[in-house]
Amino acid sequence: MLPATLFSAAADPATVRARFQLLRPGPRLWAIGAVHGDVPGLVQLHDRLAEVIGPGDRVVYLGNFLGIGPDPAGVLDEVLDFRCRLMARQHAFACDVVLLRGQQEEMWSKLMQLQFAPHPREVLDWLGKSGVKTTLASYGLDYEQGQRAARESVTACARWTSIVRAQMSKRPGHREVFSALKRAALTRDGAMIFVAAGLHPGKTLDAMSDEFWWGGGLLDRHGGAYGAVKRIVRGYRTNLTIPESDGLVLSVDGGAGRGGRPMAACLDAAGVLVATI
Repeated sequence: MLPATLFSAAADPATVRARFQLLRPGPRLWAIGAVHGDVPGLVQLHDRLAEVIGPGDRVVYLGNFLGIGPDPAGVLDEVLDFRCRLMARQHAFACDVVLLRGQQEEMWSKLMQLQFAPHPREVLDWLGKSGVKTTLASYGLDYEQGQRAARESVTACARWTSIVRAQMSKRPGHREVFSALKRAALTRDGAMIFVAAGLHPGKTLDAMSDEFWWGGGLLDRHGGAYGAVKRIVRGYRTNLTIPESDGLVLSVDGGAGRGGRPMAACLDAAGVLVATI
């Protein structure tokens, strides 16, 4: 049953299930913020989480696995490995570990469609400066080759993006991860919402797309108020000087890839912050 106040009456249930994750009730929720290619930091965080995640706890990765840091592809390997470790526990279910789409994953998806862009050279230049260049390198791909293809023709772009897809497919599970990324996760009563960066206070969840990964500013300007939601948890802050929590919005961003480290937050079933790691 969907929280009626968060989705429009016209929302298609099948589409909602594909794009959003309704979290099963559990004792605690662990939210993991932006990782940005920091494998050592994520390994260290996972090792600590393995000691404290208890039976029935839910885990939500808040997107931005890729980009910026030195080994984005390695981050996906580590996430898949830790997910397997959690799934091996008694009474664990696949739906209890959720992966959200962040800015970096959205930009990677745009890269896969570069041949359809009206101005592929400009798009690739923006993507490269925004973190995609390091993601390409982590898959053993040449950004400059993409630039040459973008200058050459639409056909050359299509050939290059096919090479990118093929290279990504060599890493087990990576393509499957991208097909499983959710736009947001929420508790079944609609009291808590988990997003990569933000949301639009004037739209229902099914009416949003880019707002989830680019809407951090909207969230900041409107104070986070969103209907009767009691807690909004996000994994990325554009401005790291913004407080981690203002009571309603909890930002789980330790500045990974920007001089900081990946971090996690633990909330109880009522949305109260219990701990950060």
